[in-house]
Amino acid sequence: MRLRYLSILLAVVVILVGLRWSYFAQPRQTPEALAASEAMQASKPVVGLSQSHVDVNDALQGLKPAQSELNHSLDSVKDNQIETELNIVDPSSKDYLRLLALYREKQGPFMDEGIAYFYKDDNGNPYFLASSPALNELMSNDPDHYIELKVEEFNRIDEAYTDNWGGEFDALNVNFHYCKESTCLVRANHESVTFVREYLAQFEAQHSELDVTATTMASGDVVVLYKKRTPNWQDD
Repeated sequence: MRLRYLSILLAVVVILVGLRWSYFAQPRQTPEALAASEAMQASKPVVGLSQSHVDVNDALQGLKPAQSELNHSLDSVKDNQIETELNIVDPSSKDYLRLLALYREKQGPFMDEGIAYFYKDDNGNPYFLASSPALNELMSNDPDHYIELKVEEFNRIDEAYTDNWGGEFDALNVNFHYCKESTCLVRANHESVTFVREYLAQFEAQHSELDVTATTMASGDVVVLYKKRTPNWQDD
């Protein structure tokens, strides 16, 4: 009996010694090493979180601006004081790393100070598209007006109209397809929003020479603006 107790005690001692050794054998990071590690992590590309286009159907769900911002945005929409062009925030911006941390935390589009941010990565060139409260409200609640503004902005491009180029979009129900020398605008729809997303992703993959911005809506409508990249876009 005594031998049995001694054997059990010896086994417990061996386990405790092993755990203690394992703990002290683990590498310890100094504050300097930890800071360097965090900086390296911030510089890494976001893998698996990139999105090919702004998807209003999903992105604006749950992104609630403050009531004062909402009131201001509604006034802007009523007064037609709104541009549909999304602002770009690239790594040279002082806010980029802060926004990247928020994006990693949210794992998708997010709202910060009333502005909706959408992450994009074009062939290793990451950036955010920033959408104002007024534009968010317009896309969500009055998509027809949003499309009218897109057409107006397209008409203001100081170029001649041309035959359509870049793609036919024959898998979608095309409402209109206008092209100028450097830019094209398409409005189309499909009964499946998922199909639209996949189709646009395929279109972008097949046309790396084009800068594509598309907005899909819960109704299945999509507005696609694509334009020729500058010759040195890969070096930017």
